[in-house]
Amino acid sequence: MKTVVPMVVKNEEFYIDMAIRSVADHVDGVYVLDTGSTDETFLKVQHLQRTYKNIKYEYKKFCVGNERFPADYDEVISRNYCIEKAIQTFGDVGWIIILDGDEILNERYFEVFEEAKASGAKTIGHATSIPASPYLVWNEEKYFTTWSDKWRLFDPHVRAWSTQLNVRFIRRKENISHMILKVVGREEDLHHEYVMTDHVHFHLHRSFGPKSLYRYIFGINMEVTGREACAKIGIDYADIFNQSLITRKFPQYFEVNGKFVPPYNLDKTWMSNFAAISHPLPHFVVEKWKFWGYWL
Repeated sequence: MKTVVPMVVKNEEFYIDMAIRSVADHVDGVYVLDTGSTDETFLKVQHLQRTYKNIKYEYKKFCVGNERFPADYDEVISRNYCIEKAIQTFGDVGWIIILDGDEILNERYFEVFEEAKASGAKTIGHATSIPASPYLVWNEEKYFTTWSDKWRLFDPHVRAWSTQLNVRFIRRKENISHMILKVVGREEDLHHEYVMTDHVHFHLHRSFGPKSLYRYIFGINMEVTGREACAKIGIDYADIFNQSLITRKFPQYFEVNGKFVPPYNLDKTWMSNFAAISHPLPHFVVEKWKFWGYWL
């Protein structure tokens, strides 16, 4: 039985190669559903398809608006469509692993994944780590010296399940913006039978790259909400993940080759205490982080 990764993406040209590379060697198929990218997301995926023959790409808009999450976009529909297409495309699918275009799984994930399956579990949950840079949490030493304790989401959501269960996304009636997973025909939420406690899943969009620039440039830490950050730097909340807007708005913070240069100097005497230097990110993530100038 095959393991496949359905990915719903939009304007992920900076992150998409890292996301796909983190899983492509470990699964039987990656189905990328592009819901309306206007950047070079497709070119990035096309380039990877030369190396990985198990990547399938589909462009299909689910809304009229071009914003990241326009009012007429129903994420539940696109997520479930992607799951269905992944199962149809690769066939004989036994497991689904959900991953976004700006996240990664490391090799440890797949080691534990096999352990979880061997235990008989049909649903797997894990916590999420946010590998913060000192640029992101500058002047707050209590955060950057123990990033793995501070920047970890300990609520272990189910992100992998056996297709023996007919699992799909639905929308909570009381909160239209919040999706949950349920087994079709059952009323209860989907719960994990096995929980990964290692650092295996990382939110890159909260760590480095264009989606985090507004935090780095203005020294806004992770406890500031997105709306508060946008108000502070003078952009619309709808543009919070716009990958090119901030670089156009603040060109003084970028070198000719696109490398980011923070607008303030940091005291580097605490570098030996920066735990993120040894965190278990794939080497290609670390190298890209270094190129963008966030890694110390």
